[in-house]
Amino acid sequence: MANTAGRDFVLAKNSTTIASVRSKSVTWNGNLIDVTSDDDDGATTYLADEFASTSLEISVEGLTDDDVLSDLAFVATSSSKHLSDITLTRPNGDAISGTFILTNYQETGQYEDAMTFTATLVRSGIHTWTPAV
Repeated sequence: MANTAGRDFVLAKNSTTIASVRSKSVTWNGNLIDVTSDDDDGATTYLADEFASTSLEISVEGLTDDDVLSDLAFVATSSSKHLSDITLTRPNGDAISGTFILTNYQETGQYEDAMTFTATLVRSGIHTWTPAV
């Protein structure tokens, strides 16, 4: 992927861009399966071609002038935080979509500065990867 502007990295809910996001990141993690035995002479060995589990996390930061994430965070029901319609589009057009759970939301207001928020969305189940055409 060529150098691109961070603003072209877009988070959307139900095909609508979540406004006022300034910073986005996506993290994939894989948990390995340890198959080390005495035969490995003290070197850790992992099961080939398999993970115990994987996770995908999206973190965003921005200005609080869009209430989409805060409304979800402050509603008392847990089910409102399970979002089946999240898509993160990379600047080159690749897209990650699926069900994500809002697991963290924080607002910060500092003297003589704009009110900001941070939020974390964690994938639930398998996501869909759509490469750019």
